[in-house]
Amino acid sequence: MLNRLLILLLMVPGLAFSEPSPSVEFAINNGWYAPYSQDYINSVKHEPSYKFSYQTKFNFTYREPASVYTWATFAFLQALDVYTTYKGIQYDCVVEMNPLLPSKPKVTEIIALKTAILYPSYKYINDRRTLTKEDMFLPNVVTGLVVLNNLKTIQKAKKRCSKI
Repeated sequence: MLNRLLILLLMVPGLAFSEPSPSVEFAINNGWYAPYSQDYINSVKHEPSYKFSYQTKFNFTYREPASVYTWATFAFLQALDVYTTYKGIQYDCVVEMNPLLPSKPKVTEIIALKTAILYPSYKYINDRRTLTKEDMFLPNVVTGLVVLNNLKTIQKAKKRCSKI
């Protein structure tokens, strides 16, 4: 019991009169100061003997990818665009304004066009540059405005036109 107490006391800084062990020195030089006094820390702490100052010609910056919620918003707005377009063209006075679609497209044609244009575009861009929420802001706003326009068109068509 007395041997254990003596060993424990020798482990406490200030009570031992020898140099710090490599593990204690490593701990202090890496920011772990727990049971040590400031004087002991100052006596052990030292600057590294080497400095690494290699400059590369590459400039890397981290771009936070768009979150799942941003992509979910994008997908939801695209689905709303398809739905409101479909609801709108059910009136005789409403036609699709997209020149790549017929005036009264089927839902499958609308989805096929969106898939054919949007998927390769976003895949190509995302493969070369991480899409951020800032990159997705404008497409989401524009699609949101398209949906609002579709809803306004449907409201006007309900008052002025007949359903097909």
